[in-house]
Amino acid sequence: MYWGKSGAADSSSGTSVFDTANGFQAVWHMSKGDTTSESDATVNNFTMAAINGPIDTVGAIGRSRRFNGTNQRFQAANTASSKLNFQMTDSYTLSAWMFPVAITTTANSGHKIIDKGDNQYVLAIYDAATPKYWEITTRGNNAYNQCRSNGTPTITGDDAVGAWHHLVGTYQGAAVGSAIAESLFYDGNLINTWAGTNTNNTGRNLTYNVSLGVQAAGTAPAGTTFTRYWNGMLDEIRMSNKARTPDWIKLEYATQKPGATAVTVGPSQSTSGPPSIALQPQSQSVLVGTRVVFKVAASGKAPFTYKWVRRNTDTVGTNADSLVIASAALSDTGGYKVVVRNDSGVAVSNTAQLGVTTPVAPSISQQPSDQTITVGATIKFGIKATGTSPITYKWVKNNTDTVSGAVTDTLTLTNVQRADSGTYKCVARNVAGTGVSNNARLTVNPVGILPGFAKPGFAIRSAGSSFVFRIPSGDADVRITVVDAWGREVWGRKVSAGERPMDVNWNGLSVNGGKIATGVYVARILMQDAGGEVAAQRTISLKP
Repeated sequence: MYWGKSGAADSSSGTSVFDTANGFQAVWHMSKGDTTSESDATVNNFTMAAINGPIDTVGAIGRSRRFNGTNQRFQAANTASSKLNFQMTDSYTLSAWMFPVAITTTANSGHKIIDKGDNQYVLAIYDAATPKYWEITTRGNNAYNQCRSNGTPTITGDDAVGAWHHLVGTYQGAAVGSAIAESLFYDGNLINTWAGTNTNNTGRNLTYNVSLGVQAAGTAPAGTTFTRYWNGMLDEIRMSNKARTPDWIKLEYATQKPGATAVTVGPSQSTSGPPSIALQPQSQSVLVGTRVVFKVAASGKAPFTYKWVRRNTDTVGTNADSLVIASAALSDTGGYKVVVRNDSGVAVSNTAQLGVTTPVAPSISQQPSDQTITVGATIKFGIKATGTSPITYKWVKNNTDTVSGAVTDTLTLTNVQRADSGTYKCVARNVAGTGVSNNARLTVNPVGILPGFAKPGFAIRSAGSSFVFRIPSGDADVRITVVDAWGREVWGRKVSAGERPMDVNWNGLSVNGGKIATGVYVARILMQDAGGEVAAQRTISLKP
């Protein structure tokens, strides 16, 4: 049967087939078929606008949308301050049928299914490392409250690739000071829970729209930065303003899963005649040891038989709609296709190419160079590394100390001090090994203009003349001293780090107020934190 009137031009459009009184606030069947929009099956009419056109394809329930993982997404305008604006005190449920084609493995990455701008609430797969876990996240209390699929049983992104799965996240809201909870369900089963306390809504930005297949951040409501695109299919996405029970979710899965006959949503599918290929296997390029999944979807009269063929000659895999290579080897390189049969005929898929390469350890192609600078300057060391991506970087000082925050191929040090002197090298790593650069030496000299004069060239002055010493900024106490030819101090002044920079005036008189005799003197700057080390000096000749 259809949700609603089967003879309607669009059976998803704006009728009350999903009753908001029963909690449904938005339902997108993903079966509209065009590349411009997706209709909401509730009376709320939260129409999703398509950006770059996620295409129509076979789904878990009728039709679905295929997202390319690069730039395709949906966004519902006018949802920033709507019935979808769930807060920490509200309860809600997010659910979707999802078919991931590929899961990224890079650090701090993932893919979004449902996202209320910049992670206000999320149904997604994410982790800072590998493997990736499915999650529901609610942002609040200045933190991310996350319930993930890393409990018992543990379900990773790789476990889901190449097949349809039902993912549901629930959030049980409460008043400030009361207990809140999240639950995560996978294919009808409860797989993990999270519990906490609602302290406040701090940290939430409620002005974003709801997006599908992407994380929208930046300027609200639509966002200006888009990342973590979904790569695969999405079907039957639902949002409710109550936390559904485990029994509800189990029944929902049982009546919607492939092969179930209780409910069909969207255009009817052909159930007679020879098979046709509705979803083609996709080409892939992977590293040795990677798990590879080729997937096909067929329509027509069931049951089907499947025969996977490599290089047009070798039969591989089993009689299934997916071919799994647990650990790809160089010998697995080549083209793969599948022959699908039923009692009415045969269909052959397109050929998907598999490229398998051996990872190459990093090699340092450009070494860092020795550098000499003065206190307070900015310095950069850089390398170039070749090898298999992704490559991580770590900078090390004096062969032992890791430089905090230095995780790219360029090390930048600002406001350099003499304590920064030493050797620096970079360690580059990937799955195949490590490459280490040469050591580059950093020499930090005291500021060369100490002491300077207000007017250059006044090294020869009449006895009793005044001088101005210019002391630049710095993080150490210094002492200005004038000594005679026998090393006796005739005048001096301490300048603390907190006073720098400053101009220091000397009136040409001795510490006792007497006039300095004619002769040759030396003005020096002494570094107080280095036992009186001379930072700079200049000869002064006092004439009669």
